Amino acid sequence: MANINKLLIFVSGYCNDIMKLRKHITVLFCLLPFIQISGIVASDRKSDILIKSRIINGISNDSNVHLKDFVRSNLDNFKIYPWFEYAYRDYVPDAQKVDSLVLLKDHISIIVFGGSWCGDTHELLPKFYKAVEIAKIAPSRITLVGVDRRKHSHDGRCWKYRIKRVPTFVLFYDGKEIGRVVESVQINIESDILNQYHKAGY
Repeated sequence: MANINKLLIFVSGYCNDIMKLRKHITVLFCLLPFIQISGIVASDRKSDILIKSRIINGISNDSNVHLKDFVRSNLDNFKIYPWFEYAYRDYVPDAQKVDSLVLLKDHISIIVFGGSWCGDTHELLPKFYKAVEIAKIAPSRITLVGVDRRKHSHDGRCWKYRIKRVPTFVLFYDGKEIGRVVESVQINIESDILNQYHKAGY
């Protein structure tokens, strides 16, 4: 009889332990989704912080291209930007449109958002520079901003100007934005830029 009582006590204690274990497992399963979500959010936050840090320091997410180096003076480096030299050399801007740009050159300024990875930038950026340099628009009036595939720039201008596609040419007259040419052109780059100024009454 004593042995039976001991057995019953053991079984009772074992069952109680099992019940406690089941409660712990149930609570754990209830909490698991929140733990996973918290981990994902934390991971995403770390990723965002890393991305923003890299952008602020001028480093693109695309092959570690240094966005700060995507400036006019560096575009003549054939080893880095072979596409620029060929297109710049071969392009002949519309002389009449260039003459019209000359008349505006003391009033206009342009911010260009482009990507070294972007085919449309390869197409339009050399032609743009050929036209504005023939028109003798001062280099200080042209700003080139390097953009990565996420449409981020090192100086935050992409966010400021809400850039969604590249290249984007943001056009100003006496410091006021009057229009944009985005990603492609209707006629050619100099004509499309001039048309924006004409539409604005200049």
